[in-house]
Amino acid sequence: MNIPAQDPELVELRQLIRSGSSPDSPYLIQKWLHTESCCINRRGMEPCQRCSKERQQNHFEQQFYLLLDTISDELIDPQWRCLCLDYIYRPLHTLHQLIENEQDRAHWLQLRHELSVCSHYVAAGLNQPR
Repeated sequence: MNIPAQDPELVELRQLIRSGSSPDSPYLIQKWLHTESCCINRRGMEPCQRCSKERQQNHFEQQFYLLLDTISDELIDPQWRCLCLDYIYRPLHTLHQLIENEQDRAHWLQLRHELSVCSHYVAAGLNQPR
């Protein structure tokens, strides 16, 4: 994953999201999704008019995969994994808004399929008490 490291707060938020070390702090995901944007204008989860489509797609796909990796990690608290599952639609929805051609659509459908397969695979583990 190509993550710019210039903003220490975002690096820390990504690490907190991925590690699930604060499962009782759902605001962390909201803060991360709101704070991290594809460019300096901080538009959050809306497509940006200043960045290239490729940069935006890469950015939101990185968000998608960070959440998907967290959801898939069986060592992370199930409550946190469920919360990540609740929020993964945001970058996926923004990627859908960026579709301009059949190649984009096929890629978006592939991401959606990955999420579907992953969520079915981990569903049993998320519903079992630890």
